[in-house]
Amino acid sequence: MNEKILVVDDEKAILKYLDQLLTQEGFQVRRASDGEEAIAVFKSEPFDVVITDIRMPGMDGSEVVKQVKALDKNAEVIILTGFAMFDIAIKSLRDDGACDYLIKPLESPDELLIAIKRALEKRKLRIENTRLLSELEKAKTDLESKVHERTRDLELANLELSKSIRKLNCLFGISYLRQKTDLSTEELIRGILDIIPPAFQYPEICCARVVLEDQAFETSGFKETLQKLSGSIAVNDQEIGILEVCYMEEIPDNIYEPFQKEEERLVNSISEWLGKIIEKERSDETLRKAHDGLEQRVRERTAELVASNKALEREIRANKHAEDELLKSRNVLEKVFDGIPEPLLMLDRDMSVKILNKAAKIYYGVPEDQDIIGSPCYEKLAKRMTPCEECLIFSEISNGQPVTFERKGFMNPDRFERVTVYNLSETEEGVIVGINDVTDAKLMAKLEEEEKLAEAVIEAKSEFVAGLVKIDLCSHYELLRFWLSYLTEMPFKFMR
Repeated sequence: MNEKILVVDDEKAILKYLDQLLTQEGFQVRRASDGEEAIAVFKSEPFDVVITDIRMPGMDGSEVVKQVKALDKNAEVIILTGFAMFDIAIKSLRDDGACDYLIKPLESPDELLIAIKRALEKRKLRIENTRLLSELEKAKTDLESKVHERTRDLELANLELSKSIRKLNCLFGISYLRQKTDLSTEELIRGILDIIPPAFQYPEICCARVVLEDQAFETSGFKETLQKLSGSIAVNDQEIGILEVCYMEEIPDNIYEPFQKEEERLVNSISEWLGKIIEKERSDETLRKAHDGLEQRVRERTAELVASNKALEREIRANKHAEDELLKSRNVLEKVFDGIPEPLLMLDRDMSVKILNKAAKIYYGVPEDQDIIGSPCYEKLAKRMTPCEECLIFSEISNGQPVTFERKGFMNPDRFERVTVYNLSETEEGVIVGINDVTDAKLMAKLEEEEKLAEAVIEAKSEFVAGLVKIDLCSHYELLRFWLSYLTEMPFKFMR
């Protein structure tokens, strides 16, 4: 696996995780911590797939998609986004050329690997389609060039023949036959054979024959004699047959040469012309078969692309349905949260706010029209740039264990609060934070404790007075022993 992937994210931990994951899968991985660095790296070397975060300082993920597609239209881009960036991610898919998006945090590594596989398949299909279209265009150009070249050669040959032996009706007849495009090769040869004898000096005793590979075509009453002219029929410089013209009877004695020079040139010209006709016919047949084969490949490939496009459309519809269902689930969850009277927050691992119910907005004094989803809680709620050092919620998120603790009121230090932190699930990182005001409960407990103490004092006082009445006041010893006994038992009475 030699595919190259460029990973872009401003969070070093995510970059390191994606680099290790994709490297283990056999991909060649390069990192970039922001959009400007990503474009610089992409310009320096090609990549098959780019994975970019949508939200980054400086150049965001949408601009990265635009510039990558401008540099290489075949490169595929996968967007990583959070809940708050849905609209931007969808716009980038629709308008900028991104092929897919994933919600952070990822549910599993397989989700990313499947998206990369789809992107690579899409890139491969696009490149293959471009290559096939280029081959088709080249084949069409080559075919037109060869047809033009062959046609030009034949026209030049016909022109030369017309100039050389224009007085011979044979050439006119041959030209006429050539113009009849509905003739087969066999019909053409027979037609030429019928035209040849009248073109010679002694047509009444002239006969002709064409031997073509394993076939022979003859004029009526053909007879081979010593008075013969012959011309080789060649295709692609390979002899495939012969044209023979004979006189079936001896010519008059006063004729020194039975055939004239023009007749010799005519036989050679016809033989050559026959070779070119057959060569063109065979070339056309070869080109026709190649063209038909190429068209068949294009049709098959087009059918595959149509099927792939339909699959992609189904996948897009499924993704859209999943997005709608996710939005519905989010709306239901927000309604459930808003129905709880106590302040509730949902935070992710980096302390960013995912959901804030109405009670929490009232508690923290957040206006209804202010959107703080996706922002760190310490930034929007505590007006700080870093997490609060005394915040136990941050440490409990790091520990990953549910916990309950009490603290002075975050918004009103004169109040007391009980804070409960729950983990979302084993697969989804983050916590739900519930805040309860326990000031009144603590005051009630304190009042109950003071009432019990007062009752114990009253009871002790009554016992003390009753004891004094029974003691002989004139006996100092008895009085001293009563005091010691009362003081020894008094703490236990108060404890009750």
